[in-house]
Amino acid sequence: MFSDDSAALEILLEFGLSPAADTTWEHDHPEPAKTLEYQLMTASAYGNLERVRLLLESGVDPAYTSPDGNAAWTAAWRHGHRDVADLLRAAGAPTVDLDSEEQLVSAILAGQTDEVDALIASDADLLGRALERFPDTKSAPASQGNLGGLRVLLALGVSMDLALHQALWHGQVEAAKLLLDGGADTSVTDASYSADAAGWARHGGHPAAIALVS
Repeated sequence: MFSDDSAALEILLEFGLSPAADTTWEHDHPEPAKTLEYQLMTASAYGNLERVRLLLESGVDPAYTSPDGNAAWTAAWRHGHRDVADLLRAAGAPTVDLDSEEQLVSAILAGQTDEVDALIASDADLLGRALERFPDTKSAPASQGNLGGLRVLLALGVSMDLALHQALWHGQVEAAKLLLDGGADTSVTDASYSADAAGWARHGGHPAAIALVS
């Protein structure tokens, strides 16, 4: 589900998976998501343009909003995937006005330096509030290999030590190299598992990532 390869989804669609199919893990939820709706939300947040296109062509509602109020368009835009957001909008997804913290996160993850600078210039405390509210602003670009977003974060002086763990775990070698060049500390351990960068690389099992920190 989190890779760019949609071959398995294409097979399921070929053999009859439809937008009406419920998820199997939310059967006790009063409003369970449909399987393909869930896929649309995930693909939008991860910036998988071709999967979003496939799902829309298969009849998934571009205006889908999850039970907790998240919309596919918002997920795409806030995570900096503006091409995906544009596709959803063109297919009929309604847009919403984002607040300043959401706008900043979107600009960071889209790699829009000028937009980021303008937002921060108008509110000196905005970056701190945005990162506290959306902590995945640091981890998401690392795990997805979003080099543009990582460059903006590094330029802002944001600590990216724990983001390095995510890049290594997911085998995002270029992202890990960028973070290491930007000063990420390989000795820092996370609060949950007390693992350092090398431990996360070994856990991910990607040889090239392991070699970076061995």
